[in-house]
Amino acid sequence: MSQIRAACNAGVPETALGPVVIRASARPYEVAVGRRLFKTIASFVGSSSVAIVSDLHVAPIWADVVCTALEQRDVRPAKITIAPTETSKSLKQVETICEQMAAA
Repeated sequence: MSQIRAACNAGVPETALGPVVIRASARPYEVAVGRRLFKTIASFVGSSSVAIVSDLHVAPIWADVVCTALEQRDVRPAKITIAPTETSKSLKQVETICEQMAAA
């Protein structure tokens, strides 16, 4: 059972609708779908620190909520925000994100 499937099954039943398998690439992956999953987000994390990467439209709404939920479970989040534009989908942006993660 995948980590996401286990977290959805162990999470809050009324909010975790379950994992969805994304088969858009050679390596399918699962994403969690549900309401208020930020309350159980720490159960999806397999380390003591994580990077939260979001765009400048979503981060002001959700980043602090997600970071607080992680911190309450002793997970140290690093917030990284990017522009909500197509130019953010570049190798240069990936390099910048990796540098910010390394510095966190």
